Amino acid sequence: MKMALVTALAAVIALGGCAKQNKVTVDSAFTPPASAPAMGMTGADLPPPPPPSTAVPAYAPPPAAPTYAPAPTVTPAAATGGKTHVVKQGENLWKISGLYYGKPSQAGVAKILKANPGVANANAIKAGQKLVIPD
Repeated sequence: MKMALVTALAAVIALGGCAKQNKVTVDSAFTPPASAPAMGMTGADLPPPPPPSTAVPAYAPPPAAPTYAPAPTVTPAAATGGKTHVVKQGENLWKISGLYYGKPSQAGVAKILKANPGVANANAIKAGQKLVIPD
């Protein structure tokens, strides 16, 4: 960097300095656009900036809370004319429907599921759970 500066300075001195001047002519027909600030204007002479946006974003109310149907009421087995079965280890609804309806069937499983709204899945029963078995 220093070497380049020294070389440039030596070239200017060897050529006799910067005595030669180029003349620039200005076209007198040129007029700057109205939006361009005139030369020599100060900050006080410039037009004020546009005001900041005061727009408020639109308000959207929060979504309504979901409504849920009331929980179904479970009627006791005695009121429905059915029986109560306590699930044993290794049992499933297919086997239980066979115990109470003669042979296992999809219709028997559906009856048991309908009578027990707390059982969402036929495979989700556990030992010790009480099931209502409709007639």
